[in-house]
Amino acid sequence: MTVSLRGVVFYCTPSQLSADGTCPITSGDEVLKLYNLDVNTTTYALGMVACVIIYRFIAYGLLKLKLMQWQLKKV
Repeated sequence: MTVSLRGVVFYCTPSQLSADGTCPITSGDEVLKLYNLDVNTTTYALGMVACVIIYRFIAYGLLKLKLMQWQLKKV
């Protein structure tokens, strides 16, 4: 997965230049590093998918258990 800021180039207007005349941020990669977002997003996405699957199995098991208890009380 890629983050939308990777490979983006930024340009500064004269009023945005720092005191030494350089542009503070010139690329999307610098922004990602500034906010500590330069990570492998694929790993996090797979972790979220795994959480969803695990929670679904837990919910299914609890519902199945509740249904079995309800059926036992009915008999």
